[in-house]
Amino acid sequence: MNGHGVTTAAIVSSAAAVLGIGYGVAARQTAPFDPCAIVLREPDRQKFVAELVARFGGRDFENPPEVSPTRPERRYTLRVRYATNVVAGCRVQLRSYNGKLVGDTIRARAGESLYLRVMNDLPDVPSPHPQEPPPDDHAHVFSFNDTNLHTHGLHTAPQGTAAEESDNVLLDIQPGHSQNYRVDIDAKHPAGTFWYHPHSHGSTAIQVSSGMGGALIVDGASDAHGGLDTVPVIAAAKHQEKILVLQQLNYDATGRIETFTDPSNRNWLSRVVTVNGLLAPVIRMRPGEIQRWRFIHAGVQENISLSLAQHQLHEIAADGIALGRRVSWPATQPIDGDRNILLGPGYRVDVLVQANALPAGEKRHTYILRGSPLSGRNSITISTANRLRLLNRLPAPASAGGVPAETPESIIAQVVVEGPTQTNRLPDSGALRDRVPSELPPITDEELATHPDPSGVQNVTLTMDGRTCSPAGDCPPTPQCDATGDCPFRFMVNDRVYMPSRSPRVLKLGTASTWVLKGNMVRHPFHIHTNPFQVQRVEPGPNGRNVTAAVWKDTLLLPFDESAQIVARSRYTRFTGEFVLHFHILGHEDSGMMERVKITQ
Repeated sequence: MNGHGVTTAAIVSSAAAVLGIGYGVAARQTAPFDPCAIVLREPDRQKFVAELVARFGGRDFENPPEVSPTRPERRYTLRVRYATNVVAGCRVQLRSYNGKLVGDTIRARAGESLYLRVMNDLPDVPSPHPQEPPPDDHAHVFSFNDTNLHTHGLHTAPQGTAAEESDNVLLDIQPGHSQNYRVDIDAKHPAGTFWYHPHSHGSTAIQVSSGMGGALIVDGASDAHGGLDTVPVIAAAKHQEKILVLQQLNYDATGRIETFTDPSNRNWLSRVVTVNGLLAPVIRMRPGEIQRWRFIHAGVQENISLSLAQHQLHEIAADGIALGRRVSWPATQPIDGDRNILLGPGYRVDVLVQANALPAGEKRHTYILRGSPLSGRNSITISTANRLRLLNRLPAPASAGGVPAETPESIIAQVVVEGPTQTNRLPDSGALRDRVPSELPPITDEELATHPDPSGVQNVTLTMDGRTCSPAGDCPPTPQCDATGDCPFRFMVNDRVYMPSRSPRVLKLGTASTWVLKGNMVRHPFHIHTNPFQVQRVEPGPNGRNVTAAVWKDTLLLPFDESAQIVARSRYTRFTGEFVLHFHILGHEDSGMMERVKITQ
């Protein structure tokens, strides 16, 4: 046994089968092995990952500990400090919340407030800013150890007071300082899956890829406010709910990360996806049992094509907002080249999973929850490498054979089905229909005409390209850069890198507008704070055929094709103040792919 109820031989067999390699126990026992190694060459990387799973996978799944700091006297401190932990057998020393690989789950009910404190106990070590030209208006020397707090997906005030801030990502908490927070959650706020993480510009990627992030769950909403917990089968499964914080932890061969210059830093390419800090944990289910799994993509670098062998994942909420229907994946027909749920960094998805009956004659059966291979169109890793190679800026990240055609498959978790059979029935879409939040009715053509934002259509185009930039951050297309390929590589929104002194994009409270979102050859996840947006997406329909349906999101993968665009709609309710839009490849955001937004009366 592996000390956790699963045999080592079974884990090795599962890993080898998923990764498509022959890798036996005998070979594993005799070969020298360094779990901290950086292995980029294929198929060596696949063997390396299989060995990691064989040696260090298979612990029983555990939800993160929970806290409910909903009264001032129960204020919860997020102490930011270095901590020593073990990731997949490698001893690491990384920045952390309270010394852990993943933050505690913060839980509250609609209508309550969160009382938090961020205490920055990191050393004050100046660092070069990853953005070039660097942001202006910095009141102090930049450090990768500056921090703050973002409640990703919450519809809450972007600013509070100096004594108690809200979701203000425009402030820096420098080493040796602390900040109190009070985050008010409206009584009509949708119940759902959100998360929190640091968001100080320049240090976001290095901190989130160290494990600084955690689930933020809002409970207690009624049917009219997205209350999925009131659906009987979901309520009955409450005690078996799983919170899966998927992380892409980044560290070098010594178990540290002290630089994050995107895209030249490639340590993370040899690292595996962990779940709540664990490698390939075991989720236990009974035959016929239904569980609710809350996935949070808390990674910083790559999309995840999520699937469970021989099972469907029944999606009931996206980005914390109930769909009002059940969407069953994998799709029968491909959707943008993938049949599975495609998670971009920052995404959340709630699914119901019903375990299969045991095969005849078996008392236990194991299924693999995996990240399926991603094509170059859907892989941020490969498409970024191809873009860089096209511009002759950097070598491709794969050292053998150039840029790979697709990413390797990975094991995220193992699902062990055993025990007495349960008789349960999944809810149909009719039982879920009235759980769509009443605060989020569809944005119609009539609303856009009656309450238009005076600034008109909001255009957002991200660009990764070789450019020369002015000190003010303007980086217009330059024929000379295209001709010579020797201009610095920039990460831009509307041909600009982020500058705090630049006037923000201004929106008006009580209005609605259309957003036109475009990218260039990389499926970047677009994210905006404070207000979600409504888009049309293609998804599996009830009869297996693809259909187009509306969904509310706060993070959205953009098309790969430069000529394609996504048209979204958003309305601005309840809160004025300043926040940001950006792209949730956090190294790209830290390098300038961000813009300020302001809502006024």
